[in-house]
Amino acid sequence: MKVEIPYTPEMFKRANRRYVLRVWRRQFFFPTFLAIALLGYALFGSPPLALRTVILVSTVLIPVLFVGGYFARLKQSLSLFGKLDDGKVRFTFDDAGVTTESALGKSTLVWSLFTELWEFPDEFLLLYLNGQFVTLPKSHVGDAVVSQIRARLSA
Repeated sequence: MKVEIPYTPEMFKRANRRYVLRVWRRQFFFPTFLAIALLGYALFGSPPLALRTVILVSTVLIPVLFVGGYFARLKQSLSLFGKLDDGKVRFTFDDAGVTTESALGKSTLVWSLFTELWEFPDEFLLLYLNGQFVTLPKSHVGDAVVSQIRARLSA
């Protein structure tokens, strides 16, 4: 099945924000509360100076790195978007995998590289490899394509 998707910078921003928030909720929700508790202990308790320093530095550094990672990912996405002449990417979903074709070139990823399909009210994020994803707006991707993706992911 073939699909052509016209992307916009807003789509990239929204997809990146959704990805980062869902990853935070899944993987960093409990550590965030632990960090807040440690920060409270460091500020209002009486730990030794060395321990207080370690707690303060780590509870500040980790969120800074997380936010920095978000902006780096967003910058990379928008940079790639800027290289698309018309903003359009053509997808082919077949037995071999997912082929993308645009002004940047052509590539095929086999189905075994894809891991999850996240659904949001207006789009899907098709995850693959280490934290990479493809944004598929519901307005451009039909039920047949979504069914094919789900079938491949569950196989």
